[in-house]
Order: sequence, then structure tokens, then C-alpha cells
Amino acid sequence: MKSTFAAILLTLSNLVMAGPFIEAGLAVSDGCVTDFDEKTHAMGCSNNPFGLIAIGYAWEDFTLELEHRSSLIEKDKGINSVMVKYRIELK
Repeated sequence: MKSTFAAILLTLSNLVMAGPFIEAGLAVSDGCVTDFDEKTHAMGCSNNPFGLIAIGYAWEDFTLELEHRSSLIEKDKGINSVMVKYRIELK
């Protein structure tokens, strides 16, 4: 079963621009991301810069992506996202 699925995937990958990806980066936000500080039991703030890591699959103009973003200088739980994107290229 696995070999059949792999053969179909390889055949389709030659026909269209598609494939899995892993992405990592840095982000800066204007302001802070409000979060709950467990030590003080009060609302807190996660400051810049943020790190992100994502895995996904791109097929033609569509992308399905799972992303985690959190502060690089403070301990926080971060934000997990599931995204479906469509790209329109301006040529």
C-alpha cells in the first residue's frame, strides 16, 4: 500500500509544481502579543523578536501550513496556526 501511494505521488509530482516544505524564520511585531503570565497570575506580554517554524505542503497556488510562533527572549506557549493559503502572482 505504501509503495502504491509513493508511486502515485511521484507520478503526480512530475505533472504539477507541488511538494512538502519546512520553513524557519524571524518575525517582528508592532507591539506585544498579550498572554497569561502563570507566575504572577496576570496578563503579560511576549515581546519581539519572534521565532517561527512551519511545515506544509504546496500545490500550484495553494498551500496548507502548520506554524508555531513564539517569543525568542521570553518563555511563552506561543501561537499555533493551521493555514490554508492561495497565492495570486502579479506578473
